[in-house]
Amino acid sequence: MSGKECLVSYEASPLQRNVVIFCGKVDPSEPERRRLTKIVEFCKENGLSILHGGTSGSMAFIASECQKLSLNDVGIGTWEINQDENVPRTGKEFLLAGDYFKRVTSLMSSSPLAIVMPEGGSGTLLEATLYAKQINLLAGLEQKGFEIPANKERRLIVISENGIDQRFREAISQFGLKADCKGRIIFCKETELKDVLKVVLSQLFG
Repeated sequence: MSGKECLVSYEASPLQRNVVIFCGKVDPSEPERRRLTKIVEFCKENGLSILHGGTSGSMAFIASECQKLSLNDVGIGTWEINQDENVPRTGKEFLLAGDYFKRVTSLMSSSPLAIVMPEGGSGTLLEATLYAKQINLLAGLEQKGFEIPANKERRLIVISENGIDQRFREAISQFGLKADCKGRIIFCKETELKDVLKVVLSQLFG
């Protein structure tokens, strides 16, 4: 589904019930499809909308699963990638950011929660690292005695399968970032994800 084209990023209150999914542009394996389906079903049950990169592979699969459940999903593409008419535009709503980094900024500002999928590639790791940078900033401010407003809180969940957790730790360490941010970056197994999501939603939305 091509959705609507827009030149501005998707701006939403951080307290809106949005979840970013950082995932790959290649076709997902059966285990990854199972994981994504469970996340979409959880989002449907808990009134959450999904934001993603709006192109092919796992993103297209998310859009398809959301359509089956009548769940709102927003794909945010870029002029760099989506000016090629052969690149899919996926999502119930499709928007365009000016470039790759503006898209990542939009995804970060639009949701207090992001999930890193195990089969994501270098793009997934870069997006997750940029999200982790914002979380590290929050933790640093907190250490200095600043109180973090509820609408500025962020959580990043890394599903620790296929070695993505180790690759993520290596990626953020290259930028001098830390994985220990007072519980804001969470590593969990697929079997633990649903329980972790319930706790995180309670922390973020009460």
